[in-house]
Amino acid sequence: MVILGEKIKTLRVSRNMTQSELAEKLNVTKSTVSSYENDSRQPSYEVLIKISSLFNVTIDSLLMGKRNGIYLDVHNLNQFQIKVILDLLNVFTMDNISKPVMNDKKNEGERGKNELF
Repeated sequence: MVILGEKIKTLRVSRNMTQSELAEKLNVTKSTVSSYENDSRQPSYEVLIKISSLFNVTIDSLLMGKRNGIYLDVHNLNQFQIKVILDLLNVFTMDNISKPVMNDKKNEGERGKNELF
């Protein structure tokens, strides 16, 4: 099971960000970020929201085991644009369900590059 600290570190490293840079963006100290990543301290709700927003991920994807999510801000889109995005997501979801996953080395490597947790 991936724990919150590992997820925070993975997100930070994936953006080539130091602990000091993340600390500045979250308005906490570098040692606080280190404590989050080592799971010796848990972020407050406010900090979780900042982390979620900063890395464009959902809070539940940070807190839950295998669940994985991306935050998509649609407040500047009209209803038609939102529907197009939802329809596209449904097409890809159904396509992934109906097709077996290729189990060759090339596809496995590509999937690994895109997965954060």
